Amino acid sequence: VTSLIYGIGLILLYFLALEVTKSIKLSTFILITVFLFHPFIILPWSNYIAFPLIILGFIGLSNNKISITKIFFSGVSFGLAILAREGLIVPISLILLAYVFIDFRLKNLKFYCTLFFGVISPLILLFVYLYKNNLIDYWYQTSIILPKLYKDAVFHDASLKGASLFFYDLLKKSLRPDFRWFLISLMFGVNFLIILNVLFNKRFFDKKLESNIIMLLCISSFFFISSSLHIKQIFRIATGSIVGIIPFYYFLDKQKKYNLNLIFFFVIFTLSTTLFKQNSGIHDFPNKERRSASEEVISPKYLAGQKLPKKTIQYYQSIDSDLQRIKGLQCGIKYSYNYTRDAFLQVISPFEKYQVAPSFIGGGGIDIELLRPDLNIADKIKLSKDVIFFYIPLDPDHYKNNPFPEDYLLFSSYDIPEAMWIEPGQKLSILVPDKCLKSN
Repeated sequence: VTSLIYGIGLILLYFLALEVTKSIKLSTFILITVFLFHPFIILPWSNYIAFPLIILGFIGLSNNKISITKIFFSGVSFGLAILAREGLIVPISLILLAYVFIDFRLKNLKFYCTLFFGVISPLILLFVYLYKNNLIDYWYQTSIILPKLYKDAVFHDASLKGASLFFYDLLKKSLRPDFRWFLISLMFGVNFLIILNVLFNKRFFDKKLESNIIMLLCISSFFFISSSLHIKQIFRIATGSIVGIIPFYYFLDKQKKYNLNLIFFFVIFTLSTTLFKQNSGIHDFPNKERRSASEEVISPKYLAGQKLPKKTIQYYQSIDSDLQRIKGLQCGIKYSYNYTRDAFLQVISPFEKYQVAPSFIGGGGIDIELLRPDLNIADKIKLSKDVIFFYIPLDPDHYKNNPFPEDYLLFSSYDIPEAMWIEPGQKLSILVPDKCLKSN
């Protein structure tokens, strides 16, 4: 489903490029470049869901024959993108303010009001639903407070300071060389040059409308960096800032001294070579080595269809089998608590999650569990004994000095396969109340 939605986004990007450039050749160049830039969907992430909605919103703003209906549905698209990925509310708001500021040709206030109403319409419907179902406080905790705590605990650079660090890291990646990041560096450089040209009235566009649309896309490419400040990954760029590839090609096409065809073929040739390397900024990028070492998952059912290394599949199958054994003991287990960074453990667990996050979130002196004081794990251990633990005893951040919970026994342990979120050489333990083993 995620791949299909991303594919729709790419098709819409082609039509956006066509609307802006009025060139089938340039639009085709842009489509092929973006596809080769990020051809694989690695994660079922909300960025992919928001991507076609963002592009659809830009199409509405870029249309020559603007109307109240088009501007309304453009706003609705941006509003739905915010619902798909709530972190987009800041960059989209700034983009729409920039749209008003550079003033395409909307001299009538009703166009701006219609655009604004289109954006907030999906949000109004959401809040009506939340209010009717008494979910306002729950939404506030999970959509406002929880992301803030995640940021403070894990992603320390997701701020204005993070922007400078982003470009510093981008430069380092570009000089390795890593062509995907090098291309993005060029794109940002050209976009910045276009902004300077427009600001100083050194226009190279045929029409004022054309200039404003290109300017908006340039500005947007920088605003969408906000999605990548905390984790610098290709897929985050490919579902936001990549809109800047349209002015990138358009600018080069306007500079007659450059051979655009030659530049394009160099770009696609170099991007094609990176398909066989782990060059995406994503740990699980399916390079040749990883594909040859992976098999399709049959079980556990929630991981079925994915391709993972054989050791990883056996690891999760063993855990799944032992969890089913614990369930079969019928010793009153209702919940599981994950003292590790592996959220997949909660995915495959047949027991209800007894914590806010699906995995342990540490660092920064932040206790996310304070969001749900009713889920007090210490009291749960003392009073109910109906929860099991996924536990890594040597977790260096928090648990290396902590013994097993009182009256809990080791049910099974596993050597943890390679994973980017867990230090190598560790063991996972499943702990159960002693009553489960003493009664069987």
